[in-house]
Amino acid sequence: MVGQAMYLTRPIELAVLSCFVSMALMEDKPVRRSPRKAVQRFDALVNGEPAAIVDVSVEGFRLELPRARRLPPPYFGVRIPLVSVAIIASRRWAMSPSKDASKIWCGAALSHNPSGAEEAWRSFVDTVPIVGSSGVRVNL
Repeated sequence: MVGQAMYLTRPIELAVLSCFVSMALMEDKPVRRSPRKAVQRFDALVNGEPAAIVDVSVEGFRLELPRARRLPPPYFGVRIPLVSVAIIASRRWAMSPSKDASKIWCGAALSHNPSGAEEAWRSFVDTVPIVGSSGVRVNL
């Protein structure tokens, strides 16, 4: 690999090509800075529209949205009424959950928030109970 280009010579074997493509995709994957916590669904408002937060970390979260709804814009507001937290986030990725075609997941990172909002978010992440693999709440 030179810079951002990879070179293969002919004839190209499918296994070698697959390996090079996999390596390129893995190198471009963003690095997670803090662990994710699966949480019991929290009702949230994304730009005033209902959504649910299904996992959290210090720097971001995963939303669950109805598929019929459009994805949030690149930057959007999120409010969690139950705990009075309001933040600004940037959309990072979106995908369909494998088990429910009526939903879509959207990953987001906190972005351009005042320090008070970031502190409130960190406090929420630190205190929210996680959901164990059996679906049971686990307090850490």
